[in-house]
Amino acid sequence: MADRRSLLLAPLLLVALAAAAPAAPLAEAVMAKLAALPSRTTGFVEEKHLASLTAPLVSRGRLVFVRPSHPGPAHLEKDTEAPKPERLVIDGDQLTITEAGEAPRTVALDEHPALRALADTLRAALTGDLATLRRIYAIEEQGSERAWRLMLVPTAPALRRAMARVTLDGSGAELRQIVIQQANGDADRLILQ
Repeated sequence: MADRRSLLLAPLLLVALAAAAPAAPLAEAVMAKLAALPSRTTGFVEEKHLASLTAPLVSRGRLVFVRPSHPGPAHLEKDTEAPKPERLVIDGDQLTITEAGEAPRTVALDEHPALRALADTLRAALTGDLATLRRIYAIEEQGSERAWRLMLVPTAPALRRAMARVTLDGSGAELRQIVIQQANGDADRLILQ
């Protein structure tokens, strides 16, 4: 009789134990999925919302992300096709900007802390590098793995003077949108297609 009761109670005990086990925080689950993705190319639509304008500035192009073959930062290219061609390349510790008809300009990220933080944020989001995001931001989570949102609030006072927050939205292993809210109220919304 005791063995029969044990057999009947075993499934209930397993369900209770599973319910009591803490689930992995959403940010960890999402970043693990993003970390498993290979290099990729995707289209984008970017909306720049500026307080001085009544309508957003809209641009379109493609984003190229190349996962590093060795430990180090990822390679990222943002090729804007319309309304005017522009190419931004983040490689290592440098940002190279090429506008139509002009010679490329290279900027050392270490000389511009806000640009460095933005480059690190984009690369960390695409590579699933939660440690880097936690080093720069306090992270708030919303939703579930099917429809998630990570809100990143800068922890360094110098960065907070430039950027109020970054919001990452996605579903499963797809990062679908990055919104950068600047401290002055302007915002940049990058929709990945």
